[in-house]
Amino acid sequence: MLSDILSRFHNELKALVKIGAELEFYTNPELTLTQIKDILGEESIFAESGENQFEIKLGPSIEIDTFIKKLVLLQNKLLNNNLFNNSPKPFPDQPSSGLHIHINLLSLDGKKNLYEKEGNDESKLLLYSISGLLKNIKKDLKIFAPSEEAMQRYLAGMNNPTKICWGGNNRTTALRIPPPESGDRRIEHRVPSSDCQIEEATRAILEAIYHGIKEENLPPEKIHGNAFLDIYKAEKIISEDC
Repeated sequence: MLSDILSRFHNELKALVKIGAELEFYTNPELTLTQIKDILGEESIFAESGENQFEIKLGPSIEIDTFIKKLVLLQNKLLNNNLFNNSPKPFPDQPSSGLHIHINLLSLDGKKNLYEKEGNDESKLLLYSISGLLKNIKKDLKIFAPSEEAMQRYLAGMNNPTKICWGGNNRTTALRIPPPESGDRRIEHRVPSSDCQIEEATRAILEAIYHGIKEENLPPEKIHGNAFLDIYKAEKIISEDC
């Protein structure tokens, strides 16, 4: 359960989990942004790269249960209103829709971001977390992509991560470390699809981070260029013939 892993972070790692998310979806082309915000009851909605594609930005928050409930409510609003399309890959010639989950860890008093750099070096906790996340992507893939359509997101040319790798401000990687101007130093997990069960996906991500920190393994070097290219020799999330 999600509460169990949150307790382990608090009691064993002496850390608070902070979470944010971006949930992508498509709309009826006749809707204006103002109308979309009014229907969903949410102000933090922005245009995305697809035609009539948008994303809801939520958080960040340390109130994990409240955050998850609100995000699930918004996902259900998209699912149950025919003005919206919450499918992960509704159009073959348009970008797919994902759920990007942002995670960082705070000290128990909430004053220190444990993922901040240590001088010029990355935080060891951040690197251990990345290692655990990369190790578990394939194991947790059915959670992140529960439908056959969602699995299509990981094929080349879909504007989504195709390889098990990480990078800085690099949207071609499975794990991205957003730039300083975007807020707190954190990990953006770009693998979950828009139709995933949000609580289960969050639990899987936190489990992977927890085990990464406990194992203290370092990840491979981060990718600076286009992770789709074979020159980086990163493992594919799925093979092309799946």
